[in-house]
Order: sequence, then C-alpha cells, then structure tokens
Amino acid sequence: MNNHKLVGLTDATVPTDGVNKKVLDEAVNSLMVQTNESIERIETTLAVINGRIVANTETDELKETIKNR
Repeated sequence: MNNHKLVGLTDATVPTDGVNKKVLDEAVNSLMVQTNESIERIETTLAVINGRIVANTETDELKETIKNR
C-alpha cells in the first residue's frame, strides 16, 4: 500500500471486513493458546510404550503385558 495506512477501522461484522492489528493479534494469540491446549491434551492422552503409541487407557494393560514377557 506504499506506506498508506487504514485508520479508524470499526469492529468487523462480516468476514470480508478489514480489521486492525490489535484485533488480528488477539485472534492469532487466542488460536495459538487453543492449539497449545489441544496439543497438551493429545500428549497427555497418548503414551509411548515399547515403541508403540497407545492411549493412556491402554497403558496399564500394556505395561503389565510387557512386564510379564
């Protein structure tokens, strides 16, 4: 835009409206937080035992099986 700025943008009401940097930064940060929380939930739901990825609900049973081998 050759150093021209859009100023005085109001809150967007439809997907094609422009937004200011503050609104965009808040949306990106919110998405990053949600993504990180999702990754943490996935990591706590999965475990790696004997090279196999298993759900935590399977871990006790699989640990016992490995121990008895």
